Amino acid sequence: MKLLRFFSLIACSFLSQATILNYCPESGVHYTVANQKHQLVAKIQHESGLRIAGASSISAEQLRGLAKDIHTGRIVGLIDYLGKGGKPGTALVSPNTYQQIVEHISKYGHLTVNTDGYRLSLKNAAKLTGQDYNGSHGLRWNFAKERFAELQAQGAGYEKSLGVVSHELGHNRIEITTHYLGIK
Repeated sequence: MKLLRFFSLIACSFLSQATILNYCPESGVHYTVANQKHQLVAKIQHESGLRIAGASSISAEQLRGLAKDIHTGRIVGLIDYLGKGGKPGTALVSPNTYQQIVEHISKYGHLTVNTDGYRLSLKNAAKLTGQDYNGSHGLRWNFAKERFAELQAQGAGYEKSLGVVSHELGHNRIEITTHYLGIK
């Protein structure tokens, strides 16, 4: 098992360098987070690109159910949020993550985490998986790169993919998104 993990991390290191990912998906930084609420928030950030403020405080009123992603056709969970500057948006997460959010809110009334504790959990998870700590924003960068690649694999052109990712991240300027993607 340790040998398999070693080769997985080597492959991930190569993948991260090739695509400039901040956290290696194969090492599962968000799955290595010990606190289950923090783990859920990390999954939300990674899958949706939400900022920490949007992912760390979700109420039942924000949940919009499952729907088809208009860009890929896959089924996703929808979460309404207010982004930077009060800008409204809708985040997309996997059906599994959406169900975990629903269950958590059904049990506790809302999903809220202390952001300092959450950042510490991510830092510890990065250390456990042999990665540099890039803050919670590193999960947003991963989302941007992975979503951009997903859209292009579905046949969307460069400009369309860039526009969708920029919109989903809540960016007003494309240049910010190109920075996330490592495009000059």
